[in-house]
Amino acid sequence: MKKIVLFLLLAAVSFSLVAQQDSPTAKGIKVINIGTGLFGGSGGANFIPIHFGVDFLVVNNLSVGGDLNWRYYSSQGVVGKPSLISLQAVIDYHLNEVMHLSPQWDFYGGVKLGPGYMTTDKDKEAFNMNYSNGVKFVADFRAGTRYYFNDHMGINAEIGVLTVSGTKTTGAEFLIGITIKN
Repeated sequence: MKKIVLFLLLAAVSFSLVAQQDSPTAKGIKVINIGTGLFGGSGGANFIPIHFGVDFLVVNNLSVGGDLNWRYYSSQGVVGKPSLISLQAVIDYHLNEVMHLSPQWDFYGGVKLGPGYMTTDKDKEAFNMNYSNGVKFVADFRAGTRYYFNDHMGINAEIGVLTVSGTKTTGAEFLIGITIKN
């Protein structure tokens, strides 16, 4: 009886270790995201975001990282061609174990916070103080998913709510891109 219990215990441990290695949210994995999308709010689909991010899974199902974003206003003649570049710290909780998902999927929710710098035409800045030049604080609350085609490559999609301090820039953002898992 002891041999059977020992065998079952070893089999369970071995199975959990193998399953852990297949998980896209296991400790030690690095994920790179590159993409673009749309930002709507403050009067329509205004900003076009371009982003590059890196996430490190520090413990199972919890990642931290950074995200570099550049957003430019698509209706530039109206408010003086504002653009915003930001560098944000990222923290995400991955829901794979809670949702019992296959290793091809990665669902997560989290936040990006950090400084940004907004620029606009000087002659329009006096007219529209909602998009003034200078340092801003950028906050982005988001939820997203990744689908992996193989062990290293996938696609990602996110929705979020973004706000920029000292501006009327608040609204919904949709991002889509490529994910590289290492």
